[in-house]
Amino acid sequence: MGGLGVKDLEKFGEAFFLKMVWSLMAEEDKPWVKICKAKYFPNVGYWRARNAAGGSKMWKQILGKRSFFSENVIWNVGNDEKTYAISQPWFQGWSVREEAIRNDRNLKIKDLIDASTNGWDVHKLNLLFEPSQVQQIIQGDIRPVLGGQIEDKLIWNLVQNSKYTAKQGYEVIMQAQEAGGIQQNVLWEEIWKRKNIAPRVKIFIWRLINRGLPTGVHMHSRFPNYPPTCQRCNEENEYDMHCLFFCNTSRQVWFASALGIRVHELPMEINLTMQQLIPKLDDEGVQMFLNTMWEIWKKRNKAVIELNTFKPVEVLKKVNIMQNPCITNQVPDLELSNSTMDKAEVHSEGWQVLIDASSDVIGNAWCAYILYEQGFIHSMDMRKL
Repeated sequence: MGGLGVKDLEKFGEAFFLKMVWSLMAEEDKPWVKICKAKYFPNVGYWRARNAAGGSKMWKQILGKRSFFSENVIWNVGNDEKTYAISQPWFQGWSVREEAIRNDRNLKIKDLIDASTNGWDVHKLNLLFEPSQVQQIIQGDIRPVLGGQIEDKLIWNLVQNSKYTAKQGYEVIMQAQEAGGIQQNVLWEEIWKRKNIAPRVKIFIWRLINRGLPTGVHMHSRFPNYPPTCQRCNEENEYDMHCLFFCNTSRQVWFASALGIRVHELPMEINLTMQQLIPKLDDEGVQMFLNTMWEIWKKRNKAVIELNTFKPVEVLKKVNIMQNPCITNQVPDLELSNSTMDKAEVHSEGWQVLIDASSDVIGNAWCAYILYEQGFIHSMDMRKL
């Protein structure tokens, strides 16, 4: 387009759309921003807004851009009137522990200050963030000025102390597209040449990489009457990452998996997730990673068609069989209750029980167990105490 240097009108239109999302995030003093806030998130900020029933298609697309901005913006904390500790980025490399996601999302940064010392409450910080992040917070300059006049300010992180512009957004989108195209081809070639991956799994991964899975969001884009929300949890829109990793049942599968993947640390985009994880895994680990995604997808489809749910242990049993084709799924179902737990000989040869627990800042606690027999998962459960 002449001297504007625009090569892709569709991407440039997306960059302008992101400019509108920026205005909502920053809650700029504009009439249309005030109308949208009053309708969709009157008592919270953009980062904590939900996909309300009856929300327009435009609003759903606006919420879908949170993943883009979560990596490229940061809140400059002033009087802490707008910044929430666990639901929006407020320092470099911001992320929250998986177990902390269950905390009260109204928690503000000022709630992490110890009133007796006027310093950070280290215990609360450790419940929410990784040790390296806690040190970054303690040693950094971040500190809310209670009652101060300087308001919290949204910063476009790619340019120092800058606001988002459509030009900058267009450059980021095009760079990501160019880099993603090259890395996507390399990723696919790496998967395709592996001999220990079943052909049906390879086809599934090819569709996944090329945005070809009929998730709720993809189906809704083609058939507006199809609900975009996840039919398992009914809480979030079902895009690729939510379906395979972020939905509660998927989280439980990865929690019990031998791969040790921390779901809350994963990128919001499926190709980036695979590019991040696959180089860190050995041949058997890559096979298990891809097989697990395949089995989650199969169980998800069955749950949607039959209008029911599935147990994470069912996925893990199938993955064990795919990893070891010589074994059959002959492990009997076992429902553990308090009484059977007392009678189980967890110390006997061939049996192992792993137990873990966590708590949040406001006193909620959870406990989870995984029961192994001969090295394979027999059953598992996660409960609130």
